Amino acid sequence: MDLILEAAAAAAAFLFLTVGVFADSPVLKRIDAALEKIISPMKTRRWSAFWTGITYFGGLWGIILVSFIALFASNFDPVFIIRGIAAVAGVSAVVQALKMLVARARPEKLPWRDHELEFSYPSGHTAAATALYGLLAVVFAVPAGILWLCAAILAILLIAFSRMALSVHYASDILGGLLLGVLGLLAAFTLPL
Repeated sequence: MDLILEAAAAAAAFLFLTVGVFADSPVLKRIDAALEKIISPMKTRRWSAFWTGITYFGGLWGIILVSFIALFASNFDPVFIIRGIAAVAGVSAVVQALKMLVARARPEKLPWRDHELEFSYPSGHTAAATALYGLLAVVFAVPAGILWLCAAILAILLIAFSRMALSVHYASDILGGLLLGVLGLLAAFTLPL
């Protein structure tokens, strides 16, 4: 019952945010602009390689690499595999559909970076990272302890921040990705396995 309530709260927050982004809410624009000012000192050529390396672990090849490592660590547990595929593939499909539906343009690109081609909302890197690393935290935190949980949370937050530092997402895109990733994670744990 707790998972259902948590999923309902996350879904409501995600829906509220998505409607705000779709409606081009002035409140969200102000919040995004305020957070952009805080992050702007990290948007330099010097930091770009660092943030690109971090963001890699939320992209397709990074997710595949971490998934293979997790498969070995889980001894190819079929329940883990099914939950992982459901969480990551599910949020990735929803991200792609929402990007086309909302069609939000990306932030202004940094002069030294190639611009991302698809739309901005929600952040697919953040959603996939939240789903995968969240799953890893839940599955491995019990045997490995609190350190594993902290590492997973840190990875999610660094990947999320990297997307803003690379000027490919607004803060509201990141929040949408985080909420969607949590929804995918909760959905994966409600599968009757």
